[in-house]
Formats: sequence, C-alpha cells, structure tokens
Amino acid sequence: MINTNCNFTINGIPINLDVKTKKLVTGKDEILYLKHGGGIDTNWDYEGYTVTNFLEKKHYNDFIDVITKLVKEKLELVKNKKIDNFILDQYHTYVNDEEHYKFLKFVTSGTKGINGIPLSILPFESKLLDKLVSDLCGRPYTTRKTFYKIFTNNHFWLRIVRPQKTDNNPPHRDCYFKKNTKIVNIYAPIAGSNWYSSLPILPGSHYINEKDVTNTSGKTFINGVRFSNPGIMHCSKGLNLITPNPQPGQLMVFTPYTIHGGGCNRNKDTTRISLEMRFWWN
Repeated sequence: MINTNCNFTINGIPINLDVKTKKLVTGKDEILYLKHGGGIDTNWDYEGYTVTNFLEKKHYNDFIDVITKLVKEKLELVKNKKIDNFILDQYHTYVNDEEHYKFLKFVTSGTKGINGIPLSILPFESKLLDKLVSDLCGRPYTTRKTFYKIFTNNHFWLRIVRPQKTDNNPPHRDCYFKKNTKIVNIYAPIAGSNWYSSLPILPGSHYINEKDVTNTSGKTFINGVRFSNPGIMHCSKGLNLITPNPQPGQLMVFTPYTIHGGGCNRNKDTTRISLEMRFWWN
C-alpha cells in the first residue's frame, strides 16, 4: 500500500486528505468525455454543470417531509428505538460512527450500485425529472436502466455528510466503470447544504485529458474510510473546486466526467443531506 495525500481547494480554502492506496496510476492520452460521446448538447457543455429550479415551495416542502420521515424510520431501525422530535439537519447528534455506517446501507447505492430508495416514495412523478434533465441536456435521458439483465435501477440515493467528520470522499470522476459512461447526475439540497458544505465541482474539467490526471487504483482508504471509486490525487490543471450551491427547490445537473466531490462539511453543527440521482442516455 502507498501512503500519500490529496491536496485541493474548495472556494479557495485548502483541504488535505490522508490517502492509503494499492497504487497510483496516470491515464492514457485521451479525453473520456469526448471518447464516450459527451452527453450535453446545450450551452452549459463548456462548464459541465448547470443550476436550475426543481420544485415549487409546496412540492419542495412535501419532498422534505417525505425524506424526513424516511430518515427517521430507518434511523429508528438502526438504533432499535423510537426517536421523538427528529430534526433532519441534526442527524449527526443521533448517531455514532458505527450507527452512521449501518444507516448508510439503507440510503446509498452500495458497492454494486444496485441499492437505494425506491423512486415511488417521491411526492412527484419521477418522469418529470427525466423530462427536466433531457430538456437541459438536449437529448433523452432516463433514470431507469436495466443492468445485468435482471436489475432495473428505479432508485435514488441520499448523500449524508456530518459536520467536522471524515464523511467526504476525494475529488473524483464517475466515468471509469462501463455502466457509468453515458450518464449525468443531479444534486439537490435537502438539509444543511450551503457554501460551506454543498457539492464541489471543477468547472470544465470534463475536458481535461486523462494523461494529466493521477488516480488511486485498487483498495483505497481516505482518512481511514474505504473508498471504491478511483480518487484523483493530482491534476496538472490544479484541483481548485467551487461550490455552485443550489438553493432549496433548485438542483444542479452535472456531467460526472467533471472532477467533483471532496466536499467536507465545514458547518459547525449541521448535517448536509442531499438527493442524488443518475440519468442514462442510449
């Protein structure tokens, strides 16, 4: 195993992650975003992301109520007791590390990417999101896709980053696995998402050549926590990320060929929770 560090900035603030990985690799002379056919045929292709309105106030409040109920119910299963007066952005006060990692199994995609929360619990028709993303990207996208001939993705996920904890991943791309080569992602704030905590992104980085990027490979631990996706340790263009910071009722659509992530939660006493969904084009 190799011991190294990942140094980058978010909104100009230096971040350092301790990394232990099997090996470090530099990519081939190619731009994967172009090799795989791009994915954005509209005027935000250059930046690789855009922020747009998502839900009106009433529907957004209904959405938050659904997520709050879901998190409370799953948390009660983990703790095996009732929780009174649950407050979503205070999630971190209800769990220790062991309970947190157990809870994540209910709301994340899992190591094989086939877990998550059924779209059917959302208080709106998920096909509306298909249309929104398709219109924004200029080509048809859907959040339903069949893998391995037996599993159809019809789920969304929650990303939970506790304050002052090592829940954050390193800067990375989501396009190094075959099933992720024709996708865009969305990030929608649910709780505690602001300039200090929302998803960071490196604008235009989907056009950076792979030969200019050094990734982790094989078993990797970031600040002692196992991380499965290749993490970007170095980029010749620099790793100076920003937080577009969508507001409640908005969402960010972005190509996962951009360098993104690394988003530690620098709020002192507020958990950041966000909705994540992936959309595929044929």
